[in-house]
Amino acid sequence: MLVQLHAQNPTDPKRTAFLMQGEVNSDQDAADWFTLCASKWEELKILRPVGWVPMVCTESYEGFMSAAEQHG
Repeated sequence: MLVQLHAQNPTDPKRTAFLMQGEVNSDQDAADWFTLCASKWEELKILRPVGWVPMVCTESYEGFMSAAEQHG
C-alpha cells in the first residue's frame, strides 16, 4: 500500500502539506517507513510550516496526494 508523510496543522487537522511517499507491504516495511519518516522530518523542515506535526496516511485519507505536483 502507498503511504505518505504530511505535515499537519495541529489546530486545523484538515490542513496538511505533503512531504514524501513510500510503499509498505509488510510489518518490516512499516517499521522501516516510520524510521525513515523520523529521520527525514528535520531534513524536510523547509517544506513544512512552523509548528505543524507529522502525520502518516494511506490512500484512504481524503487528503492523500494521488499524483505529484508538476512544476515548470
